[in-house]
Amino acid sequence: MLAAQSNAARALPVSVLRTPAALMPGDPLSAAVTSAEPLAALDLTVELADGERVSGRGFAVRSGPAGMTWAAVIGIPSTAPAAPARLTISARFAGGAPQEAPRVLHEQSITIAERAFAVEDIPLSAELSNLRRTTDPRRQQESLALRLLLTTSRPVARPHFGPLRLPLGDARRTAGFGDRRRYLYADGSTDTTIHNGVDFGVPAGTAVAAAGGGTVVMARGRMVTGLTVVVEHLPGVYSLYYHLQSLAVQEGRYVAAGETIGAVGSTGLATGPHLHWEVRAAGVAVDPDILMTAPLVDLPGP
Repeated sequence: MLAAQSNAARALPVSVLRTPAALMPGDPLSAAVTSAEPLAALDLTVELADGERVSGRGFAVRSGPAGMTWAAVIGIPSTAPAAPARLTISARFAGGAPQEAPRVLHEQSITIAERAFAVEDIPLSAELSNLRRTTDPRRQQESLALRLLLTTSRPVARPHFGPLRLPLGDARRTAGFGDRRRYLYADGSTDTTIHNGVDFGVPAGTAVAAAGGGTVVMARGRMVTGLTVVVEHLPGVYSLYYHLQSLAVQEGRYVAAGETIGAVGSTGLATGPHLHWEVRAAGVAVDPDILMTAPLVDLPGP
């Protein structure tokens, strides 16, 4: 990670730390800002070459001699074009007028590199074909509720800043992050989608562990993802566990990294027993493997 500051940032009592020069589709992006002047809000935004904007709301992390450190985490979509993009960090300072526009603390160009993803065909039975194509209002309501949850950033009482861990250890993988999928329906028609997580093929009943500490914000059955657990690790950062056979946690409970949250199953849209594991940052799916070798937020020293 490279540290950089814009002229706008130097004119303010703010230091911007650890902003990247290059990223790949599916990468998480975190930034840390220390301000001697109290902040009311912080926003991290990347504008991609195709005009798509990815934004995340920052959160206060800790105070120190130089002031309060804030951080923000977002994701670069797996569909991001390989081209230059623009990163902007802006903030509202405490005590400012409500109508006052955010002040830009930092701007820079970053390069989005090209990344290749696997392609796979998935044949579906008549039952699973109907499930994937259903317009049942329940499915639509569940999809909206999950989308609203994953784009919500709120204070977290016990944040998890460090790396994540595999929920099943070194288990066999049957699908990877960003795979380009073609579903082969029973009637001969097809549809395409992007796989937003990692699939592990293990026997039904295998215990699934939380990838990191956090609060369980969803533990219930859903039409497509079956028995589902969602854990909130940081404001706007969630891990998701699909197709479980059983749940071992309830909504609102704090779980430690490695704690059992359920068992592998084949509920919902699943062709066999497996775990679908996914990580979202500001609503964008990111490659979980990257977050096992690097912290969710790489904070500066005290």
